[in-house]
Amino acid sequence: HLILERRYEQIERLIGQKDLSGYIYKSSPKFLEDLLDYANKHYIDNFHIDNLVIKDINIDTNKIHKLFFDRYKDRDLFTRLKWITDNIYDLYFFRYKKPETVVKLKEMIFIKLYSFVENKNCVRAYMNFLKEKGLKLELVGDKVKNEDAYGVLFFKLFIFGLDKYENIKHLMIDEMQDYSAVQSYILKYLFDCPMTILGDYNQSLTPDLAKTNFEYLSTLLKGDSQVLRLGKSYRSTVEIADFFNKIGKTEQVDVVSRNGETVDLVLTDNNAVVDNLLKIVSQYQSKGYKSIGIITKNNDVARTLHSKVSKKAEHINLIDDNIDAYDNKVCIISAFNSKGLEFDAVIIIDSDEYYSTDTDRRIMYVASTRALHKLSVLSVGKESEFIKEMKE
Repeated sequence: HLILERRYEQIERLIGQKDLSGYIYKSSPKFLEDLLDYANKHYIDNFHIDNLVIKDINIDTNKIHKLFFDRYKDRDLFTRLKWITDNIYDLYFFRYKKPETVVKLKEMIFIKLYSFVENKNCVRAYMNFLKEKGLKLELVGDKVKNEDAYGVLFFKLFIFGLDKYENIKHLMIDEMQDYSAVQSYILKYLFDCPMTILGDYNQSLTPDLAKTNFEYLSTLLKGDSQVLRLGKSYRSTVEIADFFNKIGKTEQVDVVSRNGETVDLVLTDNNAVVDNLLKIVSQYQSKGYKSIGIITKNNDVARTLHSKVSKKAEHINLIDDNIDAYDNKVCIISAFNSKGLEFDAVIIIDSDEYYSTDTDRRIMYVASTRALHKLSVLSVGKESEFIKEMKE
């Protein structure tokens, strides 16, 4: 059994710039194409059976090869061997009619066929693939990296197949910018039905990669697929939208013409951060704002801040990965956990210690897009370069 890194743990690692280049490769269409090339070379192209005897009956291996490489060539390894099993039964053992005998016979044939497949260990197969690419399976503590889990799952799918959700009539997927090319491939395998796929690649830690994966997805889906750009935002005021467009350096989002208050940029020192934060919260509440999100760069900053704030304001909740519910009042939350949520008012905790890289810019963009009516940035110690840009 593998212990897998959870998605939020992966995000925290990538925010810290640990193995970002490895993540980009393993999330890309190139990685999926490399996996497919390797799997086809090692599991399809070299498939061969010299001699096959079942219940003292010699099976025609030439026919097996013809079925495998010609008739069933568009199917995965598992499906090919499953259908060849049925074919062998129909040709050689059709006289056996008892259901339990049929099941046992087909199981025997299937196991015999699989015995000719080399390396059925999915983890080992993935490690061999990485080795061929000059890489190795590196753990984070005692956990397999989240992006590596889908490489292992790919081999599980390729070698053994996966149960498909054939009863699903329509699949809707949100936050698609966070999905890798391999994940898209697996989803397409599992769900052979119409899909509605939504996402905003500007909210990805790697927007260029997310955009590439969006474009690649249409080639995976094939057939009748249509890409629509939804360019109008109904969430934020014009002032907030202007702020997050500039912070994110994105294409200007067209917003519904709804004006509000200007974005407040407040500077505080470390000793006064809690008092200033509570003052802003109190001002928001006096204006009638009910849901207030205090958004930090990551979970560590959120937990540290909450431990300080809770001594003076017990009503402010911490929303982290140990919490399943959220009461829509005043909370401290990381930018990643705030995705999909919206607040009447948002306070972003800024600092030159927290925000400096291009990845950090994406995080602040996500945080600022959560605000409906009011946005403030509380800079602790020194402002980040992003906020200095805004002031200039």
